[in-house]
Amino acid sequence: MEAWLGRYPQGPGWHRYLHTEQLRAEMAKGEAADREQVAAILAKFRSGAKGLDDHHFVNVAKALARWHDEHLLPPADELVELARADSETFIEMDADDVATAKQTLASATDTLGSWLDRYGDNGARWKRFLNFSDLEAQLAASEPDLAVLEGVARQFTSDTNGLEMPKYLAVRDALRVYLDTHQVAHNPTIKQQVQQQTKVLTRLLEKPTGELTVREREAIGQRLAFFERMGQSPTLVRAVRRHHSHVNFAGYVTEDVVAAAGYRDVDRSQEGIRDSVLGTSLIIDAKTKAEVTADVVPNEERAAFQLLLTGVVRTDAVGFNRGVTIYSTGRSTISGRKMFFLDENGLSTEPATARARTNNHIDGISAKRRFVERIAWRKASKQKCAADRIGARKTARRVRADMDDEATDRLADAKRKYEDGFRDPLVRRAAFPEVMKFRSTDEVLQLELLQASRKQLGAPQTMPALEVSNDIGMRMHQSLINNLAASLYAERTLTSEEVEKESENSPLMRRFKEKQRAKREAAGETVDDELEKPWAITFAKRPITVEFFDGQVKLTIRGTRFEGDGPVNERDMSIWVVYKFELGDNQGLKLALQEWDVVPTEVETGGRIEFADEPLRQKLKKRFAEIFKDVELDPLELPGEFKKAGQFAYSQVQAEEGWFSLGLDRIPGTGAIKDRVAKAKTVSLVADDSPSAAIVETGEATAGPSASRR
Repeated sequence: MEAWLGRYPQGPGWHRYLHTEQLRAEMAKGEAADREQVAAILAKFRSGAKGLDDHHFVNVAKALARWHDEHLLPPADELVELARADSETFIEMDADDVATAKQTLASATDTLGSWLDRYGDNGARWKRFLNFSDLEAQLAASEPDLAVLEGVARQFTSDTNGLEMPKYLAVRDALRVYLDTHQVAHNPTIKQQVQQQTKVLTRLLEKPTGELTVREREAIGQRLAFFERMGQSPTLVRAVRRHHSHVNFAGYVTEDVVAAAGYRDVDRSQEGIRDSVLGTSLIIDAKTKAEVTADVVPNEERAAFQLLLTGVVRTDAVGFNRGVTIYSTGRSTISGRKMFFLDENGLSTEPATARARTNNHIDGISAKRRFVERIAWRKASKQKCAADRIGARKTARRVRADMDDEATDRLADAKRKYEDGFRDPLVRRAAFPEVMKFRSTDEVLQLELLQASRKQLGAPQTMPALEVSNDIGMRMHQSLINNLAASLYAERTLTSEEVEKESENSPLMRRFKEKQRAKREAAGETVDDELEKPWAITFAKRPITVEFFDGQVKLTIRGTRFEGDGPVNERDMSIWVVYKFELGDNQGLKLALQEWDVVPTEVETGGRIEFADEPLRQKLKKRFAEIFKDVELDPLELPGEFKKAGQFAYSQVQAEEGWFSLGLDRIPGTGAIKDRVAKAKTVSLVADDSPSAAIVETGEATAGPSASRR
């Protein structure tokens, strides 16, 4: 980073802002470094200032965070004392801090405004939606109206397509920092609030981790977020997260499943290909027969796998050169390799590499005069080796181009699905996983997640080891679902039309609904017409939670407003159901209904059911009686390319102490996989007996399998 900054006039300014000289001094102290100083410098790297998203800064921030957490954070048994000490301290913020935050916001606002102005009416509509004129007016005012700015902030954090773009996020984050900095600098009671919340956190931390309830852990997360926003207790915040918030999902897919998804036969004919070799114009008909397989490549930084192509191209060609016509056939043994990578940004690739070994055979030469034919034969014989080399090079180039072109199309589709269906909605709501780590061994693709926003915690303890004993396996803590649901649905209104639309967009949900409908029809069951009418629910702050225990799961849905089937009801209600997991006789999974009820939400914390609750309670019970039944899941059939792998039986299921584990294995004889998919994992070329055969490889040399096979 320092060498990079040294090339630009802005370098000294960045060094001052990031306190790099002070950072070097602290790092030189090793484990004696000042925790608070290092944490404050790390906060600078993560301040969201314009330009800090450059990878030079990001890489330093990641390395600094790791070093800080590994060497400087206090152990778990010192957290209570650290919290007690912090309850007597307060990090002041003054007018200079507010001015810096305001300047960062103004810069991000100017950048976004100029960008939107380039798009005419569409940009103007975006500005109206974002209340952009209010934002500009408050930036121009000597003293801002914080209520107006909070309204602008709500627009920037709404779940609206497009707001995940970096220019919008820069304003959103800078606006939040400005509001919080202004509050710390100007709110006379903020110091008292911080100290009070620190004392509450201290009392919570006094309890052993294993004895904390779900609600107490939520309270810890909320206070950590408050301290972060107020710029207080940075070391305490990071230490509590390190010891109380752990990875809450791990999963793997074995190489056999990847191979099944990547496998395909190539049987392609091309006619009338025009080419030129050594001055001879050619018209070529080519027939390619090849096989594409896939295998996993070890990589600790991201998951890696490769598609390997092996096959043969046979050609019939007619060449023309100064009145001479040449008839030839050819055989090229081909191989290709295309690398793919998975990380938090989605799927990416490297350029393909390819090899070809070509042997052409001249079947005949014709010319108007016999002596011309004899000369042509002699010349063709002399040029055969060179022609084979050129043909091999061009064939390899075409293989490489074909693999790259096909990957480009698939990448575009994968990128769209990943961004639209996963990344973008979470980024818009500031709920993208704190940790999303892909890696691969020579046997599996692995994924680890820590799904927790700033005000949430992950799993309370380190995840039990997940052994690779199935084709597909996963282990998940209930905090993943609870955190994700809170981020996506807290205080949101969901309608029946939205649910229907989401179901139609999901192949798995469509198949499930079709099977459930077929079962009802087979049993002669009908659905009450009243239940088919439109409905809407406004979720509570804790919208949906699950609890895993004793081989069971308890699902609770909490709403504050219910529409449909009559007048609107604004009462806090909780709908809960308990299912038991059972492995089905048909290699599927059964969720056996145990019990369910609809109760006022306050019953969860010791309240009682009142007479006024009964009308809504009975109405909801009537609706959910049609929903809460035994659920039988057939063997899993994966979507997309993975459908070729066939069906997967539910082999293992476990739900204990907040953890849910699942293992699936491919059912033999299902899908479109051929036995030969599991052949050797390296690309080899079949030797050609002809001494004139030419072998050529194209593509950049890379470390790893492709380079070693040269």
